[in-house]
Amino acid sequence: METKKEKLLERDRGRCQCCSKKLNLYSMTLGHRVPRAISKTDQLPNLQLECSKCNIAKSKFNKKYIRNARSFINGGGKLEVFVHPVTCKRLEKEGSLDWFEKNGYILRQDENVMVGDFAIY
Repeated sequence: METKKEKLLERDRGRCQCCSKKLNLYSMTLGHRVPRAISKTDQLPNLQLECSKCNIAKSKFNKKYIRNARSFINGGGKLEVFVHPVTCKRLEKEGSLDWFEKNGYILRQDENVMVGDFAIY
């Protein structure tokens, strides 16, 4: 039986989704597209391969921000999530766009967002 990590390694072609660095099962980390503190999910559409350097660089969300975003979603709001156009194409290719819409996110393309990052302003 294939593990989640093995499935992601195959889906993301063994590359960090932020910097494209070649990874293997031992050098990879699992990154959340929408922070787990907000999405509360480890489902495959919300996960991506990342090198440890990119994963650390993405952890810029503070507790107050996360609490506000969670309250907004719990109140029935749809959270706007900004992604680089390259990342949006990857999501479309893997068939994950519907998952984001179904879970209350509106994806917007923004070239100022780091490739692989999911920014919420």
